[in-house]
Amino acid sequence: MNSQGQTEKKKSIPNSWGCTYPPDKVQELAESLIDWIEKQIINEEQFLFGDWAFANKVNPKHLTYVANKSQSFKDAYLLAKAYQEHMLCKGSLHKQLDSSFSKFMLVNNHDYTSSPDKDRDSELENDFSHFMKHIKQLRQNNGSEGAIPETDLSA
Repeated sequence: MNSQGQTEKKKSIPNSWGCTYPPDKVQELAESLIDWIEKQIINEEQFLFGDWAFANKVNPKHLTYVANKSQSFKDAYLLAKAYQEHMLCKGSLHKQLDSSFSKFMLVNNHDYTSSPDKDRDSELENDFSHFMKHIKQLRQNNGSEGAIPETDLSA
């Protein structure tokens, strides 16, 4: 109740698709997701979030949005993501899952990368450039070009 004796209405969580999720519904969804994950863990089953979302009449694309608006749902969602990631790796390791599909899921849903890290490559390049500048500086400070022999290290 507010100061005027009226019952306050809890705000629903709206999203860009026009759907709303009242706080009590979000809490119910978080509890449902935790229960569902526990069943998956007990049975060591593979799952997709869509399975749970469709069973609970939730658009799977709304999961991250609702997770960003509710801490209890976020905790459940992150637990489910971690379990899914674990089962993808475990299934591939034991050859129960196609490793190409597991890689696809990990890259697209769990922030794995399958391409070389360009930042890392540029850091290595910068370290090499720094090293070469240091060598040139040593040659100049030594006063003798013969002290550190010239070699072509760029190949």
